[in-house]
Amino acid sequence: MRGLFLSLLLLTLTGCQRGPWKHTVIQSSQREYDMARLTYPPTTPYQGIELELSRVGENLQGFINVHAFELPPLAENSQETQLQISDGHKTKTFILPLYQGGQRARLTENCLETLLEMLHTEKALTLTAGHFIQTIDSSRFKRHFEELMREPSRILPQNLITFEIF
Repeated sequence: MRGLFLSLLLLTLTGCQRGPWKHTVIQSSQREYDMARLTYPPTTPYQGIELELSRVGENLQGFINVHAFELPPLAENSQETQLQISDGHKTKTFILPLYQGGQRARLTENCLETLLEMLHTEKALTLTAGHFIQTIDSSRFKRHFEELMREPSRILPQNLITFEIF
């Protein structure tokens, strides 16, 4: 009986996959300062692209990050890079401002809006910037995005009542 229980427990634990999406929340006492971040890690550290969605209060921003080398700047403007987003049927191209160091770029409002629409279709997306390429499995994106945008509980640790038994 005990072996059956352990087998079922192991099967249950291994069957629960969260996927590659990573969610982080930092809560403050005021909603406008709450921070949440949703990331999709690169498949390879040298050629992959990390997708990052960050929310501070109600403000949502998107970024792409590379962990090795730099995103290729445009020939006509070294402070910008080009990102292509493809779902297999259509490809959209965007010009993004680069951060100093060249390993991070901010998604423009239009790019972020298009990316979110494409992620909500739950099709696989491919992000391409120069020789960097990343395929994103968006099958569980809706649930993770709702968690990113959800208002956190207002119960803060300093508001909890604790009891000590002597």
